[in-house]
Amino acid sequence: MKIWLKTTLTIAVLGLAACQSTPTAGLGSGDLARNQRTVLAQIASQPQQADLYFDADGQYHSAPVAGGYYRKVLGQTAGGGWVVQDFYQDSKTKQIDPGVVFHPNGLRNFSTDVVDGAVIWYRPDGTLSQSAHYQRGKLDGWVMYYDEQSRARLAAEFVDDTASGKQKAFNEQGRLVMQVSVDDQKQIKQEFWYGNGKPAGIWTEGKLEGWDEQGKPLTEAQTAHLLNYLESRLYQPAE
Repeated sequence: MKIWLKTTLTIAVLGLAACQSTPTAGLGSGDLARNQRTVLAQIASQPQQADLYFDADGQYHSAPVAGGYYRKVLGQTAGGGWVVQDFYQDSKTKQIDPGVVFHPNGLRNFSTDVVDGAVIWYRPDGTLSQSAHYQRGKLDGWVMYYDEQSRARLAAEFVDDTASGKQKAFNEQGRLVMQVSVDDQKQIKQEFWYGNGKPAGIWTEGKLEGWDEQGKPLTEAQTAHLLNYLESRLYQPAE
């Protein structure tokens, strides 16, 4: 399944073009197992379906393509959709956990436009890459990005396929180090924390506040320098 990744999902500090709810720092093994059970429980029948093949860009092919993917059909839902699982052609490792294609004619569609429910992606080496939730093809909920050690590092919220502006970033220990929140008046606030959990700075429209690691207030210029530095250290998913 074509991975969802907006190349514009970059966190910008000071002059922010925005881009919270509360995701925890990633999916644990229990979450992954529960999701898989939920998806597999939707299988109502198991008609015989041959594997389907896709190239690296997600285009359907009638035969395997090096560098591409193949799709196994695990069963059909009561509503006529399909439970599928995609794999990397070269490594034969899973690209996603089992997921639901809600459209009866969606088996040859490698995009997320025909997906309903959770989708969990993996890299060829088996590490977690990304997780998201779809409501009949539309992003709805938190998109979570994972680093090469399967650690949750960045989350962005979507509502009805549109970015809400809320984001969270975590360090390698799973501690929240950055958060962008948007209030009911669409006012944006970006907060940063040091790795030890102490507040580092707050940006709101037209105002900067910051503190050193001992809690001493910083000047606006010092705060701007600090927040730009902390922003540069945040995880960014590879395209």
